[in-house]
Amino acid sequence: MSIRRCLLLIPFWLVSGTALAESDPSRIEGERSLLEAIWAENLRWALDISTEQSLNLDSEQWLDKHVVGLDLHRVFSNERRDIGTLILQPYVVWLPGNRDRPPYFDGNEATLTWRIANFNYIVMPRGRLNVRIGHFEIPFGLEHDVNTNGTLRQYSNNANLGLKADWGVAVNGRIKKLQYEIGLTRGTGQEYSTNGNPYAVSGRLGSSLERNLVAGLSYFRGRVQGLERRTVRSRFGADIR
Repeated sequence: MSIRRCLLLIPFWLVSGTALAESDPSRIEGERSLLEAIWAENLRWALDISTEQSLNLDSEQWLDKHVVGLDLHRVFSNERRDIGTLILQPYVVWLPGNRDRPPYFDGNEATLTWRIANFNYIVMPRGRLNVRIGHFEIPFGLEHDVNTNGTLRQYSNNANLGLKADWGVAVNGRIKKLQYEIGLTRGTGQEYSTNGNPYAVSGRLGSSLERNLVAGLSYFRGRVQGLERRTVRSRFGADIR
């Protein structure tokens, strides 16, 4: 997807959100369009535009990174209960100039990436069991609980595991004062690929995030695509904050 095409979507997002927010509240329910219902009920969204520069100390070259993205959070409900939560974070990343880029750029300066894109379906009430499907952060260590996407401060998942987020399915929830998530993912990171039969199994069990002191244990095992040697990698983790 080209930068020009992605930038053309920005006015549509802004105008759509503004127009629906200013719709007449006196209109009856039956007259509301499907689009208005989707935007008006239990939805939050924001436009994210950022740019950053970094200096490569080896080559003494300044590197630019420009990002335009959408953060969308939507809770689906019926008259009886919440059904699940949808999170979509499509981001266009532009890395100009002559520089090394991740393989999923396919030699282009810009590409559409997904930070988080999943639906967490509520199976049992009170958060005891949910099923998550889509693109989500690997449930391992502090990065699973503390969102560092798009910030300068990053935890070590990507370097340690070979992955930060991946496509797959996971079960998660709460059992008394404990929280858990166990995931089976593709092992490819940004793109869903079948080259080399990669995979990843990961999980974390920890204390409730509502407590002041939070601790957890994590496990990871997988064959990650993109590593120089596609050997099976195993990791154990313990975290506290």
